[in-house]
Amino acid sequence: MYERGEIMQFKKMKKKIFGIISALLMLVTCLIPIGTKAADNHTIASGYYPGYSYQFKMSNGFPADGQGFWITADGKPAFCVDIKTQFEEGGGSGYTMSNFTYDEQLQLSLIAYYGWTKHAGASDAVNWRLATQYMIYEAMGHTPVSITGFDYSTYKAQIQNAVNRHNLRPSFHNANYEVNVNESITLTDTNGVLSEFAEVNSQNGVNVVRNGNSITITPTDSAPESVILDFRKVPQSCTGTSIVYHKSDNLQDVAEFFVQDPNYATVQLQVNKEGSLKIAKQDEEGNYVPNTSFALSYNSDMSDPIGTYKTGSDGTVQIDDLLPKDLYVQETNVPANLVLDPKIYKVTIIANDVVSFNAKNAIQKGNITLKKQDADTGNIAQGDATLAGAIYGLYARENIVNPISGKLYHAKDTLVAQTTTDSLGNTAGFLNQNLGAYYIQEIQAPTGYQLDPNKYNVDLTYGGQTVSIVTQNMTVSDQVITGKIEIHKYSDEETSVLEPEPNAEFTVILKKYVDRYGSFEEALKHLDSYSKKEYAILTTDKTGYASSGELAAGDYVMKQTKTPHVDLIPMEGSVEFTISTQDQSFHYAIKNEWKKAYLRLVKLDADTEEPITLSNASFKIWNVKKQQYVKQKVGEDWIDTFTTNKKGQVTLPLMLLAGEYEARDITAPNGYLIDTDPIPFTITGSIMEADDDGDPLIIVRVKDEKPTAEIHIEKADDETKELLSGVQYQLKTKYDIIDPQNGNVIHQAGDPVSMDISEDGYYMTNELGEIHIVGLPLGTDGVTYLLKETRTLDGYVLDETVYEIKFDLEDDQKAVYEVHKQFTNKQTEVLISKTDLTTGKELEGASLQVLDENGKVVEEWISTEEAHLIKGLTVGKEYTLKETIAPFGYMLSEKEIKFTVANTTETQKVEMTNDYTKVEILKVDETTGKALAGADFILTSEKTKNIVERWTSTEEAHMITMLEPGMYRLHEEAAPYGYHLAEDVIFEVKATGEVQEVVMKDEQILTDIQVQKVDAQTDQLIRSKDFAFTMYEDENCKKEVRTVHADQESGTATFTDLPYGIVYIKETQATMGYLLSDEVLKVEINEEGVFFNDELVDPDKDIYSYRYLNELVPSVPTGDDTNQVMLWMLLFGALAGLSVTFCYAKKNKAQK
Repeated sequence: MYERGEIMQFKKMKKKIFGIISALLMLVTCLIPIGTKAADNHTIASGYYPGYSYQFKMSNGFPADGQGFWITADGKPAFCVDIKTQFEEGGGSGYTMSNFTYDEQLQLSLIAYYGWTKHAGASDAVNWRLATQYMIYEAMGHTPVSITGFDYSTYKAQIQNAVNRHNLRPSFHNANYEVNVNESITLTDTNGVLSEFAEVNSQNGVNVVRNGNSITITPTDSAPESVILDFRKVPQSCTGTSIVYHKSDNLQDVAEFFVQDPNYATVQLQVNKEGSLKIAKQDEEGNYVPNTSFALSYNSDMSDPIGTYKTGSDGTVQIDDLLPKDLYVQETNVPANLVLDPKIYKVTIIANDVVSFNAKNAIQKGNITLKKQDADTGNIAQGDATLAGAIYGLYARENIVNPISGKLYHAKDTLVAQTTTDSLGNTAGFLNQNLGAYYIQEIQAPTGYQLDPNKYNVDLTYGGQTVSIVTQNMTVSDQVITGKIEIHKYSDEETSVLEPEPNAEFTVILKKYVDRYGSFEEALKHLDSYSKKEYAILTTDKTGYASSGELAAGDYVMKQTKTPHVDLIPMEGSVEFTISTQDQSFHYAIKNEWKKAYLRLVKLDADTEEPITLSNASFKIWNVKKQQYVKQKVGEDWIDTFTTNKKGQVTLPLMLLAGEYEARDITAPNGYLIDTDPIPFTITGSIMEADDDGDPLIIVRVKDEKPTAEIHIEKADDETKELLSGVQYQLKTKYDIIDPQNGNVIHQAGDPVSMDISEDGYYMTNELGEIHIVGLPLGTDGVTYLLKETRTLDGYVLDETVYEIKFDLEDDQKAVYEVHKQFTNKQTEVLISKTDLTTGKELEGASLQVLDENGKVVEEWISTEEAHLIKGLTVGKEYTLKETIAPFGYMLSEKEIKFTVANTTETQKVEMTNDYTKVEILKVDETTGKALAGADFILTSEKTKNIVERWTSTEEAHMITMLEPGMYRLHEEAAPYGYHLAEDVIFEVKATGEVQEVVMKDEQILTDIQVQKVDAQTDQLIRSKDFAFTMYEDENCKKEVRTVHADQESGTATFTDLPYGIVYIKETQATMGYLLSDEVLKVEINEEGVFFNDELVDPDKDIYSYRYLNELVPSVPTGDDTNQVMLWMLLFGALAGLSVTFCYAKKNKAQK
C-alpha cells in the first residue's frame, strides 16, 4: 500500500533520521497482511499485487513509491486521489461519503470507466486496474518515474485513446428516417464508433439488433408512428456523480467514480402504417366486369403473394391492411370473351389512405381466313381460268352481341364484311370480328369458274383468357368451266379410197403451255405437270373416231403425236380452238399419207464426232421387217455393200420405204474398233431431212471408238514397301502419233502427253501411291511412250531412269491395252559420326541436332558408340549439324557443320569431332615457387558438389582431362610436411582444348626460437650488452647456418622463420664480464611441436624461448683487456662521485 514517501529537508540531521526511521517502519508495515475492518459507516479495504511497483515524482517535487495495490469502498472498486497524504494502513471504517468536487472530476471518471470498468472481467484485469490508478495520479499532476510489473505505456495509450473518443458520436446522430411497419432499416455508422456505445434505448414495438457499427431497426404493429432511439456510450449503472470517501485530514481520500456525461446519440424514425387498395375492372368499352381475379405481392416477380382477390358485381374489389410500400398487382383470371392482361403493375400504397387501380381488358376478337381453291387442283387454277376476283360475303347467322352489356353488334342474316380473292385464291379474310355464329357465301365467281351457291358456316367462339384473337380457317372450292373436242381419222395406204385409221394418236395441250415452252414438242414433255383438264390424248378407235374428256376453259392446240404405222406421214400443222362456256364442243376430220426417204450413212469418230476420212468403212443394211439385207439395182448391177468415200460417208442410190432397219459394220477404218452391234434406225417423217435436191433424207451417223492405252503405276518405299503419295512423273512420246481419223499428228516426238486434268504431261501419285493414265492414243499402228520420274517426296532419292513403254495394235476388237509398272524409291541416308579429335573413336553422350535451312530441328539424338543414321533428308537442301551438349569431359563443338544432301542411293557421311579439356594442377611453395610433393587433394564440382578426383601431389604437375566446363573447387586435405593447409582454390574450366593451369601455393610452417641470456646469480636477463649465438646443422657444431646477435634492450637473441627440422644452437660470443657457455641446445621442430633437447616446449606468447645461464668471470687477470676497462669505469665513477659531493658542499657553503 502507499508508503509515506515524503522526505524532509536534508539540512537538518534530525529530520534525516526521522525519515529513515519512518521508511523502515513503513517497510515493516508493508510486510504485514492488510485486512478489512467492519465500521459503522463506510469501510475501506485494500491489498497488494505481488511483482508490481511504482515510483512517482509528486507535484511538490517529492518522491512517492510503493507496491501495486487495490482499494475498495464498501466492497466496490475505488481509487486513491490523495497521493500526498498518509494512508490509513490496512484500511478501516468510519469514512464519510460526499460528492467528488475536484476540478479533474470528468477526466478522472472517464479514465476510471475506460480503464477499469470496461476491463474488470479481462484476463489481464490487474494491469488495467493499476494502469487506471497511475493515470489518475498523472491527471492530478504527478509524474511517473518508474513502473514495473507490466507495460504501463501500452495500457495507458489504449485508455487515453478511448477517453479521447468519448465525445465521438455515430454518423447518423440526430438523423430522421422513414420506415414501413414490419420492415427493417439498417443504419451504418461511417464514423466507426457505434460499437463503443454500451446501451440503446427504444420504445415498445420496435426491435433493435446491433452488429458492430451497424444497427437494424424493425417497427412492429404495436410501434408508435414516431419513434426515438437513444444510444448511451456509458451504461446507466456507470453514470452519475463521483463519490469521495473521507475520514480525516491526516488520511488519504478514496474515490468511487461515475461518468457525469455518458455521451448520448439520438435517431428519430417515422413509422408508416397500413393503407388500402381499390381495384376497378372494365372491358375496352367501359363496362365494369365482375368475377375478375387479381393476385397481390410485395415482390416484383409476384413471389410470396399476399392473396388473390375477385371483383364483385359492381366490377370492383377493395383490399385493406396493406403495407405503405410498393405493391405489385397481376390479373390472374377474367370472365369469358375477355383477354387476360398478364402484365405486372406497380402500385404504391399510402399509409392510412385508399389507393385506386383501374384495369381494362380487351374483348376477344376473331379472324376468319378464307382461301379459294379449284375443286380439282386446289391452289392452281385450271386452263385459262383464274382464282382472282371471287367476291365473298360474311353474314351473321344469329344476332351478334356483347355478352357483358348485351349490346347488339350485327343482326341475323346481315352482311358483315366482304373480301376478294387474289391470283392464288387467298383473301384478306374477315379480321377483328366479334365472337359469334356466321356463314360465308360467294357473291361473284372468278373468270373461268362457275358460281358456288353454297353457304359455309363458321363459328368464332371464346378461345380462353390468354388468347387475344381466335382464328378460324376456311377453304372453299369452285368448279371450272369445261368443254371437249372430237375427231375422225382417215388414210390412203396404197389406194385412193379413204379408210378409217385406227390407233392414231392426237394430243391437245393448253396453248399457254405451248407458248411458255416455246413449242408444242417441248410442252408435250411436261404433260405430268398439267392438270387432267388442261390436256387430252385422243386415240382413234377402229372407226377412226376419238373424243377428249372435259377440258378446262381456255385456248388449246392439237397435234398428231403418233401414227399407227411408221410409214404413215402424220397430220401436218396443228388445230387451235377455245372453250369459254360450259359443255362447249368442237369436231374435226383428218387424213394421213405414207412416206419414204434416201439413206445416208456417215462414219464418225466417237470422241470428236467428226467424219473418219483417213481410211474407208463398209456397211450392209438389214431390213428388219423382211429379215434380209437390202439390195439395190444400179444399172445392170445389184449392190448390197456400201463403202464410205473420202468424206467418210455413203448415200444409198435408191430410196427406202418407211420402216425399221439396221446398219451393220463390215470393215472398220484403220486404227478403229469394229462395231459388232447393229445400228438400228427407222425411216419416219418426223426425223426426215432434205438432200440438195429437196428429197427426204435419213442420215444415220455411226460412231466408231478408237482403242486406247492405259499406264498404271504403283510407287512404294524401297525398304518398307509403304505406298508413296505425291511422287511426280512426266509422260512423253518417243515418235509422232498419227490421228487415225484424219491423219493429223496428235503428238510430235518428244511432246509431253497430258490426259484428264494433267498439264504438260505431269502426273502425281495419289494417296494410294498410284497413277492411272487412261485414254492414251495408239495412233494407226501402235505407239511408244517415255516415262520419267521428275519429282519425288522430300527425303527420297529421285529415280532419273527413263522408262520406255511400247504398245502394238493386235486387232480391231481389243479396246484397251494396259501396262502395269511398279517402281520404288529409296530414302536418302546420311550417316553422322561424333568422334574424338585425336583417336577418331565414336563418342557417347553428345546431344546433337540437325537443322534445316529455316533453323527448324529436323532430328535430335544423343550419340552412342555407333554412328547415327538419318533417313529421309530432302535432296538438294542444306542442313546444319549442331552440338548442343558435349560428351562428358569434352568441349562443346562451336563449329556447326553444314552439308547438302545429294541425289544418290549411296549413304553420305558427315563427321563432327570433339576435343576435351586438360587441366594441370601444381602445388608450390608460396615463397620459392618450388613444386611440393605430398599434398593430398580433393577436386569437386561446384555445380554437382560431387568429388571428381583425389590424388597426392608430386614434384610434377597433376594432369586431369575431360572435365566438364564449369566451376571447380580444389581442396587440400593434407599439406606437405612442414606446410600450412592452403585455402580452397575455386577455378573455372573453360571449353578449350588448351592446357589450363591451376596453381595452389602453400605457406611453410615457420617458427621463431628465442635465446634468453640470464645471469646465473640474479636470474635476471642480461641487458644492454652484446652477445651472439650461432645455429648449426650438426651436433658437433661444424656446419654453421647463421649467427644472431643480441637484442640489448630485451637481453635476447631470436632465430626467426625456422622450418621443420633439427638444428643446434651454441653461444659464440659471451657478454662482457661473463664466461662463454659451451652448452649446445638441440632444437627439433615437427608437426608435434617444438622440442628443446628432446623435450616438448610450450610457447610463450607464440615464441619458443630457451634460458641460457651465464656465470660471471671469477677473477680479473691483469692481462685481460675486458677487466681493465671495468677498473677504469670504477675509477671514473668514484671520481664523479667525489666531484658531485664537492659541488654540493660548495653550493651549501655559498648559500650560508
